[in-house]
Amino acid sequence: MPEDVKAMLIANIKRRLTPQPIKIRADVDVSCYSYQGIDAVKNALREAKKFGSADFPMTISLIAPPQYTIQTTSLEKKEGIDRCNKAVEAVRASILAAGGRLAVKMEAKATTSRDEEELARHLATMAAENNEVDGDED
Repeated sequence: MPEDVKAMLIANIKRRLTPQPIKIRADVDVSCYSYQGIDAVKNALREAKKFGSADFPMTISLIAPPQYTIQTTSLEKKEGIDRCNKAVEAVRASILAAGGRLAVKMEAKATTSRDEEELARHLATMAAENNEVDGDED
């Protein structure tokens, strides 16, 4: 086999065999009707960020109050799910200490492109419902 073909094949195989990061997501409802209110929710969600790192960036996204998603990307599925679950438990401990509540809507799991499309559709529906229409002033 010629060296140039061999080098091209090896480069192509390496490119295709590199591991792809996996998106891991948990959906939670976080609310607090005590005196601390929204500040308690913000502080609780900041606790989840502490479980992120350069390898496991942890992001919190608002779907619609009180629904939030806690997301991370990882090359290791099991470790990513463990970190996401620990982040949810940290949020739970923080919000319960402030007199709020946390309900897990979806346990931490690796999401597929179908899950991401479903979330995007849900966000679009929520945005459409939030738009003003004629007659809202009445």
